[in-house]
Amino acid sequence: MKKQIALLLAAFALSGMAFAQAVPAPARATRPAESFLTPSAHYMPRGNGLKGSFGYSLSSGVVLHESHRLGLDIGLFDADYRHGPGKMKFMPLTSSYQYALPFSDQLQMHAGVFAGAMFEKNRNQPGISNSRRTAFTYGTTLGFDFAMSESFSAGVSGKWLHVDKVKDLRKRDLPLVGLNCCVKF
Repeated sequence: MKKQIALLLAAFALSGMAFAQAVPAPARATRPAESFLTPSAHYMPRGNGLKGSFGYSLSSGVVLHESHRLGLDIGLFDADYRHGPGKMKFMPLTSSYQYALPFSDQLQMHAGVFAGAMFEKNRNQPGISNSRRTAFTYGTTLGFDFAMSESFSAGVSGKWLHVDKVKDLRKRDLPLVGLNCCVKF
C-alpha cells in the first residue's frame, strides 16, 4: 500500500509539472512557469541510534507564479549504527510544495511540506532483519536562498523527516541540514 502511495505522489508531482507548463501564466505574472533543478548536500546529525552522516538529494519541478514550487525529490543517505556493527541506507522519494517569500531582489526564504516513501535497507545490525523496507514519510523544510543571477541561486536549508514504523523499526524523526544550489530554466 505504501508503495502505491509513493507512486501516486510521484505521478501527482509529475502531472502538476506538466500542467504548469501547459497552462498559460495569468496576466499578473511577469513570466511563465519555470522549471528548476536543485542538487543538495545534507548532514544528518547523530540520533535514532545512528551516527551522524552525510547524504545528497536532487529536486526537480516547476516554479508557479514566482513564489510557488511543486517538485519531486529523491535523496540518498548512508548511516552507521552507534552501537554495534551495521549500516542503514535511506532513500526518500517525495513530492513537495514550497512557498518562497522574497526579502529583497537577491534574498528569499522558502518554507514547504513534502510526503512520499522512504526506502530503507539495513545491513548487519543484531536484532534487526537484513531486509529492504518501505515506509511512509512526510515532513517540512525551511531555508534561505541567495540569487547570484536570474537563473542561479545558492542557499542553506533544514528539513525534518518523520518516518512511520515499519516491521522491526520504530517510527523516527530525522533532522537534516543542507547546502544547495538551484538552476532555473
